[in-house]
Amino acid sequence: MFRFSVRKAALTAAVLAAVTAPARADDGCCSSAPAPCAPAMRTIYVNECVPETYTAPRTVYRSECRTENYTAYRCESVPVVRERVVTSYQRVCEMRTEVRRTCIRVPVCEERTVMKPCWSNQTVTEMRTRCVDRGHYECREVPVHHGAAHRWKHRHDCCPPPPCTKTVKVWVPCKVQESYPVTVCKKVCTMVPSVVRVNSFRTEWREHTVQVPSWRCVPVHNTVRETCYTTRTVPYPATRTVHVCVPHTEMVTCTRYVTRCVARQVPADNCECSATVCCSSGSRKHGHGGRWLRGRSQGHGHCCD
Repeated sequence: MFRFSVRKAALTAAVLAAVTAPARADDGCCSSAPAPCAPAMRTIYVNECVPETYTAPRTVYRSECRTENYTAYRCESVPVVRERVVTSYQRVCEMRTEVRRTCIRVPVCEERTVMKPCWSNQTVTEMRTRCVDRGHYECREVPVHHGAAHRWKHRHDCCPPPPCTKTVKVWVPCKVQESYPVTVCKKVCTMVPSVVRVNSFRTEWREHTVQVPSWRCVPVHNTVRETCYTTRTVPYPATRTVHVCVPHTEMVTCTRYVTRCVARQVPADNCECSATVCCSSGSRKHGHGGRWLRGRSQGHGHCCD
C-alpha cells in the first residue's frame, strides 16, 4: 500500500508541473494576436490517493495461566531382605610325620700328645755394658778475683793493678763405654712332649621321626540374611501452572489509500480565443502534460476553431 501511495503522489506532481508550465513560443495559441487575452481557467482530472478507513478481523495470541495435572516421580529407599553366601577361611591344625636329621655331639675320650713347658735353673754368662771415666788431673792458671777491700785500696791509682793468677788442679773427664761379663742364674723353659687323655666331643648325624603340626586354611560357606536399601521410582499425581498462548479474534480499524479521479481548476494558457475552456475533450483525448497543444501546433485544429 505504501509503494502504491508513493507512485500515485509522484504521478500527480508530474501532471501538475506539466499543466502549469508556460507554453513554448512555437506552441502558442493564436501567436499572431497583438495583445494577450484575460486569464482563463480550465478543468483537469487528477488521480489522487485518498485515505479510507475500514474494519477487519485480526487474530492475536494471549498468554494465559492454566492448571494441569501430570504424573511426577520421586525416589524412595525401600528395605529389601537378601540372602548371600559368605565365604570365610578357618585355620585347621593337622599333624604330619616327618623324618629329620639332627646333629648330635657324642663325648669321646682320646689320647693326645701335647708339649708341656718344663722350667729349670741354669747358669748363664752375659755381657753387660758400663760407662767408665778414664780422665786425669791437669794444672791450670786461673785469675784471682780481688775483694771489695782491694778495690777500695787502689781506687785512686791511675793505672789498674796487674791481674793476679794462681795454679789449680783441674780434673779432665774422659768417659768410655766398656763391656764386662756377668754370670747369672736364670730359669729356662723347655718344651717336653707328653701323652695325655682328653675328653672331647664328636659330631654325628642321626635320623629320627617327629610329629610336626601344620596349619591349613579351609573355606567355610555360610548363608547370611541381611537388609539393604534399594532406591526405586514411585509415580504420584501432581498439579502445576503453565502458560499457554491462546488465539483470539478481534476487530481493528485500519486505514488504506484508494485512488480516485478528481477534477481540478487550473489557469489556462493566454490566447486570442475566448476565456472558455479550450479543447477539454482534446485533453482527455491526447492525455496529460499538454499533448493537445502539440496536436494543434501540428495543424489538427482542435483549439480555437
